[in-house]
Amino acid sequence: MKSEEIQPIMNATFGNLVFFCRDLDLDEKYISQYQAGQILEEKAFTDVSYKIGGMVKNCRYLIASSNWRDLSRLNPDSELGHAVIQSGSLFKVLDIQKENEKTQILLLNIPQQGVELFSNSKIDIENKIIEKGIEIFSKNLSAAPLEELQSDYWISRTSFPVGMNHKADLFMKGPMESE
Repeated sequence: MKSEEIQPIMNATFGNLVFFCRDLDLDEKYISQYQAGQILEEKAFTDVSYKIGGMVKNCRYLIASSNWRDLSRLNPDSELGHAVIQSGSLFKVLDIQKENEKTQILLLNIPQQGVELFSNSKIDIENKIIEKGIEIFSKNLSAAPLEELQSDYWISRTSFPVGMNHKADLFMKGPMESE
């Protein structure tokens, strides 16, 4: 890729980067499908929260994204910190952390035009995101969970895996794309 093609991708990916989470109970057969470097597509809207606390569930998606919409403004009474990422969004698996029967899958939301770039290289800033992700995971292993993120409403909105169907088949993009 040419330099003038890379800069807009970098701006779209890292320009307004925020960390979000969604927790769920996920069987190991699903968790084991994720590998660092994969590019995945999520077919549905991805509900996330910018409030990050202790983990009650066994799996957390920690998602770094610049392309999200703050839904908490639509419902000022909500304490969820609710944001949404557009359906059809792409995510690069940056890192997977496991400790004390808890797993964190770190995803970077990338633009469609960034598949080639992110599939074929690791950008320096990804290492900084991974470091921050590990810090967040370590901190929250012993933190108290946020009560507002334990409601039946929120749990039902975030109970499915990202970039995968109910049979544990990943929706791959890029060179590792499944046929």
